[in-house]
Formats: sequence, C-alpha cells, structure tokens
Amino acid sequence: MNEDFTSIVKRVERYFKISSLLCSHCGELGHICNGQIDIVERPEDYDIYTKEDWEKEMDKEMDWIIQNRKAVLLCLTKLKKEWPETCKSLRYVLSLQKRTYDWRN
Repeated sequence: MNEDFTSIVKRVERYFKISSLLCSHCGELGHICNGQIDIVERPEDYDIYTKEDWEKEMDKEMDWIIQNRKAVLLCLTKLKKEWPETCKSLRYVLSLQKRTYDWRN
C-alpha cells in the first residue's frame, strides 16, 4: 500500500460520490428521479459528460479499489456513517472478488 489512510479514505469517498451521479431508477447521469437525496456534485465536477465517461471512471476506480482491497476494507469503517449502503455494497463486491481471486490461484 503506497498511500496513507487519509488519501485512501478520500479516494474511496470520491468513488462513492461518482457512483451516485448515475440515477439508479432511470439510468440518467446527474439527477435522482426519486428525490431521496440532493446531489451536491455534478458530473462535470469530475470531468464526466457522458455515461461512457462515467463507466470509464468507475472501471478505473474499481480497478484501484481491487488492487488496494485490504486498505479499502479498513477505511470503510471511517465512511460507513455517511455512506452505509454504499460501504455495505462495496464490502460485498470485494468479498466476491476475493473468492474469485482465491479460486483462480
């Protein structure tokens, strides 16, 4: 792990914010149909202008998260109060990734 704890927390939180930019109901970028949360950040804040930009950014960040799996899992405790469902989902995805990795090796 080359990065310190604070920078890992910030990067994972950034990933969470970017993931929230795509509406889970309609799939459109930059708004939420059900109005449950207000989006403070806009896609443009992250140089994201299309769904393809969003997908590329999510893929890039997920690759980093997988490469830094142990450190990311440690930092989730710091983020779980503000991002409970997202932390739970990421922990689950990383548990699947570990099983897939273990199976391959």
